[in-house]
Amino acid sequence: MTSQTAPGATLAVQGVQLRHSRDVTLTYPDFTLPAGAQLAITGPSGTGKTTLLHVLAGLLRPQKGEVLYAGRAIGRMSEAERARFRRREVGYVFQDFHLMPGLTALENVELGLRVAGVGRARERARATLGRLDLADRCKHRPAQLSTGERQRVAVARAVAHRPGITPGRRAHSAPGPGARARDHGPPARRCGRAGRHPAGGDPRPPGGASAARPPGTLTDGSAVRLALWTALRGLRSRWVALLITVLAVALASATALVVPLVTRQVERGAQDAAQVFDLLVVAPGSATQALMSTLFYLDVPTGNLPHRVYQELRDAPGTRRAVPLALGDNYAGFPVVGTSRSFFDQRLKPSAPPYFRLAQGRLFAREHDAVIGARVAQASGLQLGNTFRGSHGLEERQGGEAESASPDHHGEPYRVTGILAPTGGPVDRAVLTPIETVWEVHGPASEAKREVTAVLYSAENLAGIYTVAQRINADKDAMAVFPGQVFAQARETLLQGQAAYAALSILVLGIAALTVWLSVYTSGLERMRTVSLLRALGAGRGTVFALVLLETLLTVSLGVGLGLGLALLVGSVGGGLLGARLGFTLAAPQLTWSLAARALALIPLGLLAALLPATLASRTSPLRHLNG
Repeated sequence: MTSQTAPGATLAVQGVQLRHSRDVTLTYPDFTLPAGAQLAITGPSGTGKTTLLHVLAGLLRPQKGEVLYAGRAIGRMSEAERARFRRREVGYVFQDFHLMPGLTALENVELGLRVAGVGRARERARATLGRLDLADRCKHRPAQLSTGERQRVAVARAVAHRPGITPGRRAHSAPGPGARARDHGPPARRCGRAGRHPAGGDPRPPGGASAARPPGTLTDGSAVRLALWTALRGLRSRWVALLITVLAVALASATALVVPLVTRQVERGAQDAAQVFDLLVVAPGSATQALMSTLFYLDVPTGNLPHRVYQELRDAPGTRRAVPLALGDNYAGFPVVGTSRSFFDQRLKPSAPPYFRLAQGRLFAREHDAVIGARVAQASGLQLGNTFRGSHGLEERQGGEAESASPDHHGEPYRVTGILAPTGGPVDRAVLTPIETVWEVHGPASEAKREVTAVLYSAENLAGIYTVAQRINADKDAMAVFPGQVFAQARETLLQGQAAYAALSILVLGIAALTVWLSVYTSGLERMRTVSLLRALGAGRGTVFALVLLETLLTVSLGVGLGLGLALLVGSVGGGLLGARLGFTLAAPQLTWSLAARALALIPLGLLAALLPATLASRTSPLRHLNG
């Protein structure tokens, strides 16, 4: 049925029917309510008074008939138009008030103004509460207010934006028979005298729906601000659930970030330690084992080279440097490395200064002189002029105390002549002595029998390096190793392990995403009354959808940020421990663009987990979780 309102009427009800149940259809009498008028609806419980209020407020559509406001049929409006109508023209006072428990009285009133798109919302909310004698209760939450005070806050929220229609139900605790649906008495009228519309009325001219309307409109920008404002306060009121979710996301993020971070540290540290020479010549065997034993002192050497191999490399045309190494002894667990003085002349490039420099003393000059690394000096307390004895083998057996007389120790002691400055490399934990000392302590031998463990070789040009490598690999007694190739192979092996770890990381991230989803879904169930309230106040579906996504975005961003910090902390602590084990210093992890991009890539996973709860929330009926 379609008709027009009577001249000058603001609200008209014509032939409205609504099915209440399978057997009951509610039929309402026709009436018109002029601007500024008030109407009391009385009757026994269960006769449809609240249902009629919902129809008048645009919360329900009638099956038959029309409700017209300013000449427009409310029931024929789209969902978005009815939300806009409630936002601009309706100020509903619910029977149970439905104040948000996590907001203060001031914020509850401010919420209604923000939904209505009214500017200076906080100032207007404070003024409205002041007119209702609640100026000193603005910072109190609903649980801290009496029933009468909560009622006045609900009235303030309903009338603060000056609506055209103010439907409302008497509170349960209000005196009087039945459940009269009308304005909430003096508080609402007090707001009317203060310049607000009287409850149930509209002081605007009958012919102009917007003639005296305040300019507030919920634009896309203000809708996002409303969602953000509500999300921040929602998270504040659910801080325990927020903390649990943030920690879960942080642990998952740290798990996904820390291994690539530490792996990169190890690669960089190992490459820095190996860049002072071009080629490693060792006895045939595993190239990785040879590199780990002669460069990092972490494994057993593949064997010894005949002395002639070292001599050939030393005397080969185009040789820049051939440094012999002889391993087999230790002091207090630190390897004793026999070498030549050319060891200390190694450089990152020909024009660079020597890579190794002395912090104290001088280089060795004769047998049993020793130059110790910075970590050896720090751990053992050895100083210039101190003496000590080494032990057979690559690991400590008897503790390696100075001047020990254990049968496993050599008879003639070493004397400290120099202490190297820290390099951050394996040499920091090495004891360097003339190679003749190592030959001598293992018994007299002819020149031909004086074997070496390895030779660090550098040539004048790249062609010379490959020429020497080909010649060495043709010798059955020796093998040439390019450190870069070994690192590349090790990286491939490491990447296989990382692939397995990546699968584990994906599983952990999946669990974290599930945690986020459960948290968002659970908080969504707790939030449904809030969502229904926002929808009843006039918030659109997009605003509610944005609210859930923004809450999730804030939660996941906090978790990922905390996880990134945790990964850097674990990388720093774990890198130090791992560096001590590997024998070289790992650079402190740094926040790089690559690491930040990897962390930011985790945030969309959390947003994906929130899509379903956000969609469900946006489709929530305004009345589904409101019962008054």
